Amino acid sequence: MKVLFFDTETNGLPINYKASYEDVNNWPRVIQLAWVLTDESGDIVNQSANLVQPNGWEVPKERFWIENGHSTERCAELGYPIENLLNDFLKACHAADVLAAHNLSFDHRIVWAEMIRAGIEPRRGMHKICTMLASTGYCAIPNT
Repeated sequence: MKVLFFDTETNGLPINYKASYEDVNNWPRVIQLAWVLTDESGDIVNQSANLVQPNGWEVPKERFWIENGHSTERCAELGYPIENLLNDFLKACHAADVLAAHNLSFDHRIVWAEMIRAGIEPRRGMHKICTMLASTGYCAIPNT
């Protein structure tokens, strides 16, 4: 089974966490997209980790983003057009049997909203695994 693990960094949080990814105005913008595609043996087949060039959006100038090294200027200088990154990610999706992420509900909707914005048809119907939900019983962290 080929598994595509992915993660995003964004320029904010959604207005409504339960909204559809098709409600693109609800979802923040991806500032960094990373993934690793593994084969049946767990060996890495493909991987990527890239910043996104801003296209009408900015990275907030607040402490969280500054401490994590994110800025609009850095994304503009080192980033790639979102369409290029999404097309590469979509190829990895089509090569994968399973899509996995920590907090999958968030990352999945963020990336699929970006695909809708870019006019790219997302891959639908993938088997998905959320490592956050899958590990909550193991971690046994009490609610506070």
